[in-house]
Amino acid sequence: MSGQTPKSYDEIIRKTVPDPEGSWRPTEGQEAAAKAAGYQALDAGEQDLHDRVREALNARGIDSSRIAIEVVRERVTLRGSVTQGTKLDDVESAVHGVSGVGELDNSLVF
Repeated sequence: MSGQTPKSYDEIIRKTVPDPEGSWRPTEGQEAAAKAAGYQALDAGEQDLHDRVREALNARGIDSSRIAIEVVRERVTLRGSVTQGTKLDDVESAVHGVSGVGELDNSLVF
């Protein structure tokens, strides 16, 4: 887009304004690829792992209501936030203790 006049308000916003949670909007190509891929539902094994991770967090007394748990095969990604009293090490320890977790991507913030 360098050297060209933006064609729409959306194009200007996409390049200059971060979304409220701090991330940038996807490019039009990324949006098209996501639409083409469609919604990716969890298979039975992934759903089971998701539920066991949620149970492990709750068993440790960790408020998981603001934590999104994403599962792709054995990879678990945590997004969202935790309260000040929750230590990120406790979260990681709880998730690593769940059978079937192969890789953890902890993207949680306070």
